[in-house]
Amino acid sequence: IRYQVNRLKLRKNSLVYYLNFHPESLRALRLVYQTNTFRLYAFDTAAVALGTPYSPFFDPGLFPQNPDSPYFDGSSVEKVREKVKRALGLYNVAAQALRRGDYTKAISLLRKVLMLVPDFEKSYYYLGIAYEKLGDPEQAMENYRLAREKDPLLYQAVVSESGLLFRAGKLREAVNLLLEYIGRTPYIDDYYLSLGGILLRAGRKSYLLETVDKLLSENNDIPPAYFYSASLLEQAGYRDRAVDLMEVAVNLDPENPVYRRELGRLYDLTGRRDRALEELRKSLELDPYQPQVKAVLKRLL
Repeated sequence: IRYQVNRLKLRKNSLVYYLNFHPESLRALRLVYQTNTFRLYAFDTAAVALGTPYSPFFDPGLFPQNPDSPYFDGSSVEKVREKVKRALGLYNVAAQALRRGDYTKAISLLRKVLMLVPDFEKSYYYLGIAYEKLGDPEQAMENYRLAREKDPLLYQAVVSESGLLFRAGKLREAVNLLLEYIGRTPYIDDYYLSLGGILLRAGRKSYLLETVDKLLSENNDIPPAYFYSASLLEQAGYRDRAVDLMEVAVNLDPENPVYRRELGRLYDLTGRRDRALEELRKSLELDPYQPQVKAVLKRLL
């Protein structure tokens, strides 16, 4: 298992802290070797139950290497460096093949990359794209699943998998997948946009309302949950409810010019001119570079 760190502030009870400073205290993990770029651990799956996968980026600036440490073994540095170089070269060629539409070649190269360095970069995600383009949704979904499990922050894999599930007639599975990841990382716009697109295309208004209620009950203090729910309800024809939710979004994040602009627009559409003027002016104060808001204000005045 490769753990990397990207300038994170570490808590002293976090797994990555122990991995980097006290690996001997982790019974289920054994440090095999480390280099100036990453550390490799052997993992005993029978020794501990896995929780949420965690793969921070290793930053040598945060964790200077100490050759005198009993946990440092420099004998494999050159070997590992060469494997990573080869994997990176193949990975770049695979990405080019993917852009050209040579999906079979991309799959072959990405498989070789994963044999050299497991979980390398976005290899599983790119495999998913290639299989999807070749008309193999099952393999595509499997690779998207692996991609998001290996890197929970790779939102593109979640969005792609949910789209495939929906097109396969698995509406609830697609929606539940997006709701799960919104619960984990609620500030990724693409999750909400994908969820809204799926619900609108499904054309089931009762299920749309049910999903919005579930989303808000599980994320009742998250401004984007209200903002995107309001936008979705407006598109579905529930304009008054959309206004109510947009008001909550503004109350949760009053310094957001986009939220205020959209609330002003909804007030305008529902005939509340004075309130529309108030919100649009506040939006313009927060972000003066909004020509569309200036045009609406000019019309309302």
